[in-house]
Amino acid sequence: MIQELDLVVLMRSIKEKGLQLEDVGTVVHCYEDSQAYEVEFIDGDGETFCSIQIATWDDKTKHLARYKSCLFKLREILPWTKNLTSSPTF
Repeated sequence: MIQELDLVVLMRSIKEKGLQLEDVGTVVHCYEDSQAYEVEFIDGDGETFCSIQIATWDDKTKHLARYKSCLFKLREILPWTKNLTSSPTF
């Protein structure tokens, strides 16, 4: 079960937020009954790149998996995607 402060990996891209498959983020909040998680993604400077709420109730759009011991991947962040945020959509 995913908990606050867990590292998670995206299982699919979220293009509208500039996030790609296998990007790694930190769960900063678990909503009631684990219906959704607030996940923060940072850049190489440790600055927030994106904070987004990800729902867990829609199986066909499974987005997250707990991060296992792997290496982080590096990729370029496009300037227009910096500091994209999302407010809760419950």
